Amino acid sequence: MYLEELDKVLSEPEMGAAPLVVLLEPHILLLARTPGKIVHQRLMTVLFSPLLAALKEDEDDEDEDERPAKRRKGASSTAEFAAIAEHSAAEVGGAVAEPKAVRAALLKAMFKAAAAEEAVESNRRRIYAVVREEGDDDDE
Repeated sequence: MYLEELDKVLSEPEMGAAPLVVLLEPHILLLARTPGKIVHQRLMTVLFSPLLAALKEDEDDEDEDERPAKRRKGASSTAEFAAIAEHSAAEVGGAVAEPKAVRAALLKAMFKAAAAEEAVESNRRRIYAVVREEGDDDDE
C-alpha cells in the first residue's frame, strides 16, 4: 500500500523529485533491525522486491522485445510504479535521477543499514545476499 500511495503522490504534476532513500529509511532500518523473520520477509516481498524490480524494469524495457515477459499473479510492473521510477531522486535536494541511479542508491542504503552494528545478524546476511544479487544485475 505504501508504494501505491507514494506512486499516486508522485504522479501529481506539481510534485518535484522525491528523495526515495530518505522516504524509505525507516523501512530500511526495520529491515535490518527487526528480530522477526516474518517482518523481514514481508518487507522484502511487499516493499523492497517490487520497488527494486520496478526500478530495474524501467531500464530493461528499453532492451526488451515487443513480447512482454510472463509475470506471476500479483507481481509488480513498471507501469504500477511508473511515477516512482520517473520522479525519484537519489539524494535529498537532488534532481530527478535515472531509475538505475535511484536503484543503486537504495541498494547502497540497504547495505549500509545491514553493516551497522545494530543490525540483526540473520537480516544482515539476507540483505547482503539481496544486494549482491541485485547489484550483479546492474553489470549486465
